Amino acid sequence: MCGIAGFLSYRSSGEDPAARRRRLQAMGDAIAHRGPDDAQYYDDGHLALVFRRLSIIDVDGGAQPMANEDGRLRIAVNGEIYNHGALRAQLRDRHRFASASDSEVALHAWEEWGEASLERLHGMFAMVLWDRAARQLVLARDRLGIKPLYVCELPHGLLFASELKALLAHPDCPRAMDWQAVDRPDTGQPCDTSYVRGVA
Repeated sequence: MCGIAGFLSYRSSGEDPAARRRRLQAMGDAIAHRGPDDAQYYDDGHLALVFRRLSIIDVDGGAQPMANEDGRLRIAVNGEIYNHGALRAQLRDRHRFASASDSEVALHAWEEWGEASLERLHGMFAMVLWDRAARQLVLARDRLGIKPLYVCELPHGLLFASELKALLAHPDCPRAMDWQAVDRPDTGQPCDTSYVRGVA
């Protein structure tokens, strides 16, 4: 299943790294059931990211978040890229692969084709891609939205996670219920409602 959680600070907050780690740890702990095999953390002062892994593809070498060759890009993917073998064959002459993971294929595909790479990925996925040099964060999901990814924009940054309770583990996440969404009949329910105001 796997799980992703984290937060982006629009500018350096000057917050104590240990405090940031505690917040990230709490978010990761909230989704530990999604990834009992491994927990990996990344924090560069702007992006803080935790990945809880259920190891399926490349059990030994597929730890996430993973970096590209020069360390500029980081990616975490919850899901599966069905056509990763075919894409790897297209990319292997121009990119150095460090694993057999389908997630690394998505990483190098972004290097090669940018946003257009998302059209080439066939599968079910939610992904977080961070370009540290450009300070660009990309959050993407498969076309049907099979894999969950909740987002909350704050004045000073962004929260994101595979489950709502991971967002709620962060002290800045809103907690007010969206009662209009709760009262709405199922037939008229928009698919992006989280039932918490400010969280999509």
